[in-house]
Amino acid sequence: LKDADVGLALLRVQGGLGGRAYFVLHGKQHDIEAALQFGSVAAESHGGLHRQERIARPHAEMVEWILRPPPFQLRSR
Repeated sequence: LKDADVGLALLRVQGGLGGRAYFVLHGKQHDIEAALQFGSVAAESHGGLHRQERIARPHAEMVEWILRPPPFQLRSR
């Protein structure tokens, strides 16, 4: 996020994915590609990159589904 002109729309750690997380960025395509490249290098150097997908111009229904609230939320005590 610091190396490219992009915004973070969502960051979600998935319990059902073995503690893996996914994130959604928004911005211009060339900025997104640069951010993913920088992020891939950083994650691979720590052994933490499983897979990367870039979906240019996703369908509105897909965006709604990805950005939906999680099925449950942990409450702090």
